[in-house]
Formats: sequence, C-alpha cells, structure tokens
Amino acid sequence: MEYSYWPWKKQTDYIRYFMKIRMLIYDSKKVDMMVEGKKKKMDHARIIIYIDGFVETDYEMRWQHTPLTQFIRTMFIKFFYKDYSKYHEKLIVSDCHQIYDLFERFFNMYHSYRRIKEMPHFYY
Repeated sequence: MEYSYWPWKKQTDYIRYFMKIRMLIYDSKKVDMMVEGKKKKMDHARIIIYIDGFVETDYEMRWQHTPLTQFIRTMFIKFFYKDYSKYHEKLIVSDCHQIYDLFERFFNMYHSYRRIKEMPHFYY
C-alpha cells in the first residue's frame, strides 16, 4: 500500500510551507495480541515513511507576470532576504523532524504488547 499526503501551512502572505508525507506499507497481516489481559486483533506491517519539506515563496503569483519582475524577485531572495530564507528553511526542517518524532512515538506505542499464536484456554 502507498499513502501520500501534501499538507501545507501559510506562514506569511509571501511564504507557504509544504510537506510531502509518503508512507509505504508492506507485509501487512492481522495478528492476535494480548492487551491488558484481553485478546485484540491488530495489524502487523512494515512501514517506511518519507517526509520532504518545501518552502514556497510568492504563492499568490504576484511577481510572475513578466521576466523582469521574476528576475527582481530572484535577486531579492538570493541577496537581500538570504537570512529570512534560511530562517524559514530551518523552521520547515524542525517541523518535519517533529512530525517524524510523532510518527515514531505513535508506532512504538504498541511495542510492549506481546504477540500470541493461540489464546490460552482460560481466556475463552
């Protein structure tokens, strides 16, 4: 299975953050687990998560009308707003790391449960 999601967040009137979250799920199967003394059916699978972060500037296309305005915008971003751009790149990197940590904590939540092949007779 493949799942892809593109969340975005409007930071200012000029900058928008994009993330591409892609999950690949394979070897999925149903297993019986003991959860607090009760039998529970859960999914067991291998998951690979890719998280990419993007910073989009001028998302309202105000500086896209002529080649001259595109050139002026590029020079401003490259030379005058260099620290501003680096700041927003650091913010999207930290957001990507935070989401990855949330995924990791969520998937490790059921790590302590023990897997059973067959229920003991006294749980029926």
